[in-house]
Amino acid sequence: MDSLVLIPLALVIVFALSVRKFMVLNPDFWMAMGMVLIDMKRYERAICCFDRTVKLYPFYVYAFGNKGLALYEMGRCEDAVKSYDKAIELNPLFAEGWYNKGLAFKKMGLDAEAEDAFLRAGDLGIK
Repeated sequence: MDSLVLIPLALVIVFALSVRKFMVLNPDFWMAMGMVLIDMKRYERAICCFDRTVKLYPFYVYAFGNKGLALYEMGRCEDAVKSYDKAIELNPLFAEGWYNKGLAFKKMGLDAEAEDAFLRAGDLGIK
């Protein structure tokens, strides 16, 4: 094969491998994939993406929050609360986490806990 053909082909292969490595090792890629999967109502796969996100970056507050959302949508409210708790542990000012935790408590029939979470969310700016 002509060397003038091999050089561009090699560059394409190197570029493709670089893009693949970037995607696999980028927590933002997995976070975005998880959000797309939530929109598609493919919650189990979304949870896997959020788990991959926090494996790459364990302090990604929104990954725990979004994992909680997927769990909530599946009716796994106790697990959702645990995920929201982790997000809130990382950032106690995470208002959406407090609010969503309140929604999960409400769905479980824990009205007092839900009210506390909603009040905390309100104190942080969610009305």
